[in-house]
Amino acid sequence: MKSIAIIRALFLGMCMVAGYAISNREEFLQVAHHEAWGMLMGFGFGGLLIAVDEMLKGFSLRAFTAITFTPKKMGVISSMTRDIAEHSTPAIEGLIRQAIVEDTAVAIDSVLLDATAATTTRPAGLKAGVAATTATAAGGINALIGDIRGLTGALITGTNGNMRSPVWIMNPADVLAASLLPATAGGGEFPFKTELTGGTLQGFPVIASSNVTADTMLLVDAADFVSVTGDTPRFDVSDQATIHMEDTTPLAISTAGSPNTVAAPVRSLWQTDCVGVRMLLDLNWGLRRTGVVSWTQTMTWN
Repeated sequence: MKSIAIIRALFLGMCMVAGYAISNREEFLQVAHHEAWGMLMGFGFGGLLIAVDEMLKGFSLRAFTAITFTPKKMGVISSMTRDIAEHSTPAIEGLIRQAIVEDTAVAIDSVLLDATAATTTRPAGLKAGVAATTATAAGGINALIGDIRGLTGALITGTNGNMRSPVWIMNPADVLAASLLPATAGGGEFPFKTELTGGTLQGFPVIASSNVTADTMLLVDAADFVSVTGDTPRFDVSDQATIHMEDTTPLAISTAGSPNTVAAPVRSLWQTDCVGVRMLLDLNWGLRRTGVVSWTQTMTWN
């Protein structure tokens, strides 16, 4: 502390000397008429800098780091015979496209809501690396209130009190259960019914999706969620391709090695007079900072 005081005193002295030197300039004397004004100005300027330095104690300049989102692809292929493609009513291709879009939405949600870390082929789930907040015991409305407080408190702690756009993510059955919880055991009013009917809970929007695992509740600061998903899926149709007819782990048609391997079963669309429909969707997502997700499971109030 003494060394800091000495340094500050020397700094003030330097500012006064600099002010005195400036005050001896002819153009300054024409305005101020005295060297003492320069010394006084130097002293005041130095004191101001010291005061600013004192006020900034405890503050730190934070460096920003870049987050790189490498494009990933969601791909789906379905095939049909040319006969059904030409003669079905309604047109089978349109039905398959719609089914692909609907099934892809479910598949993407299941990845988004899981706890798996990011890999070269998929983004991280929202729960990846985030420990679940323990659900409140005993059931009833007090348990719901406890879970709301627990998840909100976890997000406040994780964001250092800087929550910006928190949203709840819940299964519709759990939203319904929360709306029908009475204020007292055996009857009474439903305190959360009006708000949940309007799509909010404690003022935060509620996203209800059947793709959320039942008995699971998440609170996410949406302001820190970044999605780089393509605007629309791209569809291609071909009757010339050769495809590996495998749902779970489709492979390259052939792989060089010892020994060489060939995927099976394989179908040539041209040889079998079939048509294939392929959908590709570029996507990736991530969180701009940690601490913006809290979640719980096995709630006792539903």
